[in-house]
Amino acid sequence: MHRSRKTHIPPRNRLIFGLARRFGIWGFRLWCRPHLEFNPELKKTEDKGAVFLYAALHKSLWETTGIQVALTISGMEVPWVGMGDNLVRGRFFQGIVERAGGFLIRRPRNRRDLILSARQLRDSVFSLLETRRSVLVFPEGTRRCISDHHCHGPFFPAVFEAVLEYARVQKGHGDEKIPPVFIVPVNVDYAKVREDREMIRRRSGPLTLHVRDSLKMFRHIGDVYVSFGMPLNVSSLTHIDRRSLAEQTRKACLDLVKILPVNVVAHGMLRAYRDGRIESKHFHDGIAAVMDDLSPYENRLRGMSLGDEPTELIRRVARFNPPFRDFSSRTLPVVRLYADYIAHLLQPPVVA
Repeated sequence: MHRSRKTHIPPRNRLIFGLARRFGIWGFRLWCRPHLEFNPELKKTEDKGAVFLYAALHKSLWETTGIQVALTISGMEVPWVGMGDNLVRGRFFQGIVERAGGFLIRRPRNRRDLILSARQLRDSVFSLLETRRSVLVFPEGTRRCISDHHCHGPFFPAVFEAVLEYARVQKGHGDEKIPPVFIVPVNVDYAKVREDREMIRRRSGPLTLHVRDSLKMFRHIGDVYVSFGMPLNVSSLTHIDRRSLAEQTRKACLDLVKILPVNVVAHGMLRAYRDGRIESKHFHDGIAAVMDDLSPYENRLRGMSLGDEPTELIRRVARFNPPFRDFSSRTLPVVRLYADYIAHLLQPPVVA
């Protein structure tokens, strides 16, 4: 039975949203080399009146605006994006985020907060869908999964509870005036994650990005691959539970992960790491072995091919990414970060 959600998320402020969109497009084109892989079914589904839950793996803060800009320039409606309330400090700046089309998610500090945060997220997503607004969320909840656990994290089920509830209401009414909801898996792959060094620092509490910090983040990040997968019609999935839907969506996101030269070179470095240094012979052999292991995923290679020489791959990566230019044991955690982005494709995972 449908329970009314009391969460109210106001409409965008046209001026603030317009400025944010212009700034986002400018940064998108100036500070990276974007490559969009856009499933054509997405636009067809939107044209039929659907609303979307975009669910993305979380690797960088860039995604919170980068995915929205990718949709904008593809002619799609821009979704509301969920952001942790720790990312923007101060009620004034939080208000700007909300007026630009974001909604804040409470960062839990204890078990009670976790329950309240899950309820708030569920209610916010349901309210947005109910008012025919698409949503962008990062169900892992943090960018630290890879750096802390060396794998992509599980998707929290609260957001999928909201989507299932909405789909059951829509299906039960059989009313064409209530638009169907589709889940769209999304993934972004980076030649250089802007905050890679920050990600591997051991510090208490979640990572934050203050307005002042954002000025330091304006640096070119090279090739960025934004991939949108096949929309999943939730009306046909209402028989499953929220955890099953979360896991199915996570798998669809992982299926979008691309393999870049930086990922291959990183794995080669880990295989060649001996007593605090990289042995040159093992390095080249390690890269060749990684390429061989990844041959079943040739269709996922971007910016490279199976026939590329290890020396050329090293040159491409080192030219742009400093930790791969002057390697030391101090930069090992950064190297491992890039290796772990594709560790799920290698059996067994590489361990330094």
